[in-house]
Amino acid sequence: MLISLFFMPYCKAAADQPAGRPYVDPSKGKGEQIEDKEDTDSWDQAVMEFQPIEQRTNLDLRGKEIEAIPADLNLPQLVTLYLANNQIAAIPADLNLPRLQFLHLANNRIAVILAGLNLPQLVTLYLANNQIAAIPPAGLNLPRLYSLNLQNNRIAVIPADLNLPRLYSLNLQNNRIAAIPPAGLNLPQLHSLNLQNNQIAAIPADLNLPQLEILYLQNNQIAAIPADLNLPELRELYLNDNQIAAIPADLNLPELTYFSLKNNQIDEIDPQEFRLILQGLPNLMRLNLSGNVISQENVNALRQVAAETHPNLTIDAEGIGGVVLKPAKVVK
Repeated sequence: MLISLFFMPYCKAAADQPAGRPYVDPSKGKGEQIEDKEDTDSWDQAVMEFQPIEQRTNLDLRGKEIEAIPADLNLPQLVTLYLANNQIAAIPADLNLPRLQFLHLANNRIAVILAGLNLPQLVTLYLANNQIAAIPPAGLNLPRLYSLNLQNNRIAVIPADLNLPRLYSLNLQNNRIAAIPPAGLNLPQLHSLNLQNNQIAAIPADLNLPQLEILYLQNNQIAAIPADLNLPELRELYLNDNQIAAIPADLNLPELTYFSLKNNQIDEIDPQEFRLILQGLPNLMRLNLSGNVISQENVNALRQVAAETHPNLTIDAEGIGGVVLKPAKVVK
């Protein structure tokens, strides 16, 4: 049988421990901490059919009712670990998984991500649908991480430096984020950022994302687009369901091809000003103005301007002219 010690949160007294979990004496070393028999059984029972597991490169333990990952887990050959749809409450800090590249922990009960995870080869970390309230202020320090999914959690703040130099895709949709750090995110390789369904009120002019190509900001509380928005490689910008009333005339997004402003508060765009807007959007192929209060006559005038300067530009304008009622935001 695999004998394991389990990661337990630091606590001051036994009375402070959650029900069903043993007291951990902070004065004792890791090897002296009391083992949670119930958690041990859940892991041992789940891996029984995969024995021996020490040489495995792939381990699929989805939906096995696992309550904890052994703190001393030692699988030196493991590359992929699926642990979605369990009852795991924490990720131990001292896992010995030197080759692990894919870790899937969606649909668990994880409330905290530790800053010191020792997973040097990790490429994909999937933590959707948990109870995570915060990202460590010092970042995650996962030097090879390529994709991070934290959607459907309870995160309120994004650290100014996530310390993820190779991150390509970041999904933070459906959280409680109220602001993007004023100095941006410092993710030099990020190509896709999903922040839809949060509580963001403003976009910093410089997001410090020089490679960003896709930005999702639907269903927030954004009232304005910065005129000096600095995203030189941006291809797609989704600002549906916000409170935006105007497009800055000097907006400069030279690579933008798709721009969605559906369901905002735009009531009029001057055709001559639109001509200036298009100068800063030379590659725009589709503009979605559906669900705004702009008139059909105004849209027709914009299409006439576009026909002269951007003959391949499509302007969507379904359901325009009415009063826009922004749906109430559901806070988890």
